[in-house]
Amino acid sequence: MRKIAATMAVFLLVLTSSIPMSTERNNTASYNLMRSEEKLTLSSDERHIDLTWTSRDCPTPTPLEDGSVCEGDHIIISAAIPNITGIPELDIVTTSIRIESGLNFSLTRPLVVPDSDYYAFNGILNVSQFDIVFIENVRSGMYLDLRANFTNNDSDFMAFWADSDPRTWTYMTNVLGIQMVTGLANPETARFLPDREGTLAFLCFSYDLQPGNWTLRAIQPSAEINAESQGNSVTLDTHDIGSNIETSIEVLAYSENGTEFQFTRADVTLTNFFPPEIMSISIEGEDSLKAMTWEVADINELEDHYADVSISGDGGSTFQLLSSYVQGNRFEWNSVSFINRTYIARVRVYDDDPSITGHDQNLRFFPGLTDEIISEPFVAGGIFYSGSPIRMPEIDSPEDVSFYEGFPTHSVGWTPNATGISYYVIRLNDSVYMDGHWEPGNNKIGLPLDALEPGFYRFTISISYVGVSFTEDDTVNVNVLPDPGLMVKHGRQLILLFGLAISMAGVAILLRTEIVVNSQRV
Repeated sequence: MRKIAATMAVFLLVLTSSIPMSTERNNTASYNLMRSEEKLTLSSDERHIDLTWTSRDCPTPTPLEDGSVCEGDHIIISAAIPNITGIPELDIVTTSIRIESGLNFSLTRPLVVPDSDYYAFNGILNVSQFDIVFIENVRSGMYLDLRANFTNNDSDFMAFWADSDPRTWTYMTNVLGIQMVTGLANPETARFLPDREGTLAFLCFSYDLQPGNWTLRAIQPSAEINAESQGNSVTLDTHDIGSNIETSIEVLAYSENGTEFQFTRADVTLTNFFPPEIMSISIEGEDSLKAMTWEVADINELEDHYADVSISGDGGSTFQLLSSYVQGNRFEWNSVSFINRTYIARVRVYDDDPSITGHDQNLRFFPGLTDEIISEPFVAGGIFYSGSPIRMPEIDSPEDVSFYEGFPTHSVGWTPNATGISYYVIRLNDSVYMDGHWEPGNNKIGLPLDALEPGFYRFTISISYVGVSFTEDDTVNVNVLPDPGLMVKHGRQLILLFGLAISMAGVAILLRTEIVVNSQRV
């Protein structure tokens, strides 16, 4: 009997110890607890978390899951981990949320072997001679570290914003400068600070004309934001990230006995920033004084708005900028110096969010979201003409220019064809470079080029009658090459100077020989 009783006791002890303990909280989850060396532990999979998001325009908490799409002004993520009744050792004492939006790009590709007579460091690039990789989601204001390895002896690299015109791509205009053309270095490396967001076109050139493979690694340190609080709940305003992103969200929590719990939501889209919407525009005023007013709606409540106001006298084919960075929603225009005719107005509104720190205030808008509206036709202008219609000015199209630095004299000249005094603006890469007036009888509008440093330049001239929207423009590309006697490529001195020194030394030897010969003759 004692043996049987002892056996039953052991059996009951084993049976009892093998039954999992369980408890419930708000009927939402059950928890499997284990005792190990008198310490209670619990995995994240076995513990419940309330993870939701709200925003100013979506105040009802919405569950945050893998693949969630969150849209609204100031998206707030809230995490709460309910404590387990009766087990104080597992009470949560610290909770944090972390969001990381960094770029980590890696790709291996075969090299493109260029034509043997192609030189990539002079003039517009022939992109067919390069292998091109596109790096998306490059952020503004954070260093992008680039590293390129290759299996041949010498490859060089350049980068351009992918939305720029490839006809403007030259070695001198690539955003990396000379960083990734440093001789026989392998890997080639660069650090680039973008001043805008977008996609980079990254070009690989097999300088030694050999086949092989190359590997690109692009890393942009994460724009990590986080929030931490004492207790079992925490909130985070994702607006502080500063852009719309797709990312992962990590919640970390620590219990009283030091146990760590980690919860992750992957592929979450956070859209905090929206373009403004111009609802209407009206033109008021008699005679030449006009007042333009417009109404703007914006989901982002705390943002300021700036406007560019332009007018067109040719039905929208071209526009003349009247004013930039107009604050508010009203602009007054005295058109007394403009030709009396029918115009349309264009208002383009930009966002600016002063609550975001670190963005470039000189851009005057953030993060680049915009909307525009075109008005109904209206009559403005105080200059009246009678008789035959006025022929609008035209302008010729000179050839593109390429020359070496230090070899003057070079210039570009445009010849207008107009019946009256005209106003012209010459822009360099979209910024005003020079302007002035042209009168009938003057031959050309001259643009001197000798002061330009080596590089690629795009000059665009626009011409109009005074007070009239631009009616004709033309673009000339100018490529200024480094002085051939001083050129340096990849940090390797071209042999021009060395050859010149040898030649001069040879001349000196010849002169010395001639002197000796002459002396012998004497």
